Amino acid sequence: MTCPKEEQSAPGSSTRRTSLLVSRPAAPTATLTAWRGTTAGFGFFQSKPSSAFSPVCVTPDELGGAFDGHRVHLPMRVHYNEKLFGEANAGVDMTFGFPQLVAHAAKTRPLGAGTIIGSGTVSNREADGTPGKPVPDGKGYSCIAEVRMIEKINGGAPVTSFMNNGDKVRIEMSSADGSSVFGVIEQRVVVQPPAAYPVDNGDVKRPRQE
Repeated sequence: MTCPKEEQSAPGSSTRRTSLLVSRPAAPTATLTAWRGTTAGFGFFQSKPSSAFSPVCVTPDELGGAFDGHRVHLPMRVHYNEKLFGEANAGVDMTFGFPQLVAHAAKTRPLGAGTIIGSGTVSNREADGTPGKPVPDGKGYSCIAEVRMIEKINGGAPVTSFMNNGDKVRIEMSSADGSSVFGVIEQRVVVQPPAAYPVDNGDVKRPRQE
């Protein structure tokens, strides 16, 4: 969600008008803002390192009835190595809406134009409140760490591995008419070879100059 230039948020205030940036990270992982601050273990900054975002962004009016003013009620499809990994609905089970997230973040910092607020991992519970199930029995997942945790709870140990060299992920969301909402995020993990020479980190001892 981005704050327009004419209505930047001040600490302790909430924005009256915002533009929704519909984007997700390039790999199935949680994003940016934590609601509960230090109690959730995200520290005082309530943030995470930068992520890869979608090719384009949209404003709420372009989402039509899919955006209710708080949440985007559309499924987000994640393909992991060409197989469907999840298709959870972004609006279902989203505890806090975007206005709440913006207002909370604005309590402790000014939110200038271009500020991005991430809602976190898209995840759906089962109807009985239990953790989601893999597709096709359930809506699947959009976070490897989440499925590993569920596997550990159910079976004592995680089965799904983290991403490795060559693994690919594709993330997309479609509107009711089937058109793409924010384009496709498609990336492949590439392990870079080690540097051919040592990196000078300031600790390298050089010969003394006479």
